[in-house]
Amino acid sequence: MPALREWYLLAAGWSQGGLNVWIRPQELAAADGMICILTDTDGITEWGIRAAEPDIEDPPVFFLQKTPEIDFQSFTSFVAAMIINDVIFASATDPVELNPGAACAGLTCIISSRVGNFYAEAALDAAPSVVMFAYPGNGPASGKSRTPAGHALLERFRLIST
Repeated sequence: MPALREWYLLAAGWSQGGLNVWIRPQELAAADGMICILTDTDGITEWGIRAAEPDIEDPPVFFLQKTPEIDFQSFTSFVAAMIINDVIFASATDPVELNPGAACAGLTCIISSRVGNFYAEAALDAAPSVVMFAYPGNGPASGKSRTPAGHALLERFRLIST
């Protein structure tokens, strides 16, 4: 799995922090046909890939609760979402709880999964100042910002009614 190998090479020296915990390469093991690659600090939520698909370049990632279901269509989109989650949402400031309909009001969905979508007002390579996570349907949405303009935008999203 080239994408998985590349990720582990790139992240080899990364000191983890935040909610997500990447399983170290030497600790990867197959169980029930799946290889768990990421969990949370409490060990409650897990994501993994199929052990029987070693030749897929960028494999889908499964949410491993009860019956595994595809959560992300590719490993690379999963890595991007988890980095956004850890780097931005684990920063010192608290996330702003937003109106559930705010996610579609002026932001672009940059990463989509079965359990929710990440939104931003700019492409990831442009260092967006606002990032939002919204659960599917009318579920909760939260956002963070790194700039005063981004804080103002989040305040506007907090006021939008559905």
